[in-house]
Amino acid sequence: MKKADIIAGILGLALSVYVAWAAAQFPEDKVLLLGPHFFPTLLAIGLGLMSLILIAKAMLGKAKKAGETFDLKDPGIQRAGIALLATILYGILLPHVGFIIMSIVYLFFLMCLLKQRNYSKMLAIALGVTFIVYGIFRVALNITLPTGFLG
Repeated sequence: MKKADIIAGILGLALSVYVAWAAAQFPEDKVLLLGPHFFPTLLAIGLGLMSLILIAKAMLGKAKKAGETFDLKDPGIQRAGIALLATILYGILLPHVGFIIMSIVYLFFLMCLLKQRNYSKMLAIALGVTFIVYGIFRVALNITLPTGFLG
C-alpha cells in the first residue's frame, strides 16, 4: 500500500499544482477582493496539503494496510461508473440543452440510480433543487447559466 499511497500523493500534488496554475490565469476581480480564483486556489492548497500528508505517512510506514479489492462486478461500483458517465454526459449536453432541463433530468436519473421509487417526490426534489440553484446563480450572484435551445 505504501507504493500506491506515494503514487496517489504525487498525482494529487500534480493536480493541485495544475489547478492553482489554472486559477491564477482567471481574470482579476476589481470589485471583490476574493475574485474567481479564490475557491479553486483554496481547494488546490487543501488537495496539496492532503497529498503531502499521504506521502509523508507512506514514507514513515504509517500507511493503511490494503483493503478490499476493486471488483467491477460489484453493484455499487457499477452504479458509481454509471453516475460518472451521467455526469460527463451532463457536462457535454449542458450548453446545448440548458441548465434547467438537464439538471432536472440529471437529478431525477441519479435518484433512480440510488433506487428511490417515490417518483412524485423525486420530481419535486429535482425541480426544487434546480430552481433554487438557478435562483441563487441568477438573482444573488447575477450569473447567467446556459439556457440551451430554450434561450
